[in-house]
Amino acid sequence: AWPRTGNNVFVCDGVDDDVQIMAAYDALPTYGLVSQGGRGRILMTEGHFNVRPGQIVFNQRFVALEGQGREITNFNQVGNGSYLIEFRNDSHQNAGGSLRRFSAWGTGYTGSGVYFDPTSPTSDMGYLGYFLDEVAFQEFSVAGGKVGKAGATFNYLTALNSSFQGDTYGLHVQTAGGTSRLLFMGCDFYSDIPVRIE
Repeated sequence: AWPRTGNNVFVCDGVDDDVQIMAAYDALPTYGLVSQGGRGRILMTEGHFNVRPGQIVFNQRFVALEGQGREITNFNQVGNGSYLIEFRNDSHQNAGGSLRRFSAWGTGYTGSGVYFDPTSPTSDMGYLGYFLDEVAFQEFSVAGGKVGKAGATFNYLTALNSSFQGDTYGLHVQTAGGTSRLLFMGCDFYSDIPVRIE
């Protein structure tokens, strides 16, 4: 199994596969303008990828992580931590990204699946847009996903045909005092509290 970016191929061996995934991320071109398309796409094959929480952190604009399908490409959490996959604004005026066609599993460890973090709890961070399509974050001890932080302006999150499962929340939206525009179509939320908005 391997992540691929452009003509670069990075081979995973089943141990700390986040290292190769982040190497693929670092190999993406860095564009200065959103109009130029952002950094690009990391394409994963089928298979199981063992990743440590807190290691897959995308802090540059408009990167896409794409697999071959739910339960075909699988990210398995190894070890306890806060989040398996993170998008952080990193003080860019415009930021965003997409996740497509994979499953992520938190079985047996503490933590949440994906975190969309605007980084700065202010209203001047510009456009933040994220897109999820056919992804599943399952069996996480806290939340399948978390959006934003109190007071932050988090503009757009669109999720299609995706699912979020956590012991505490399916999806946790925390933007009190800020602004969020969320669109969910064909999504499932599994938890005692399927969606918490505060």
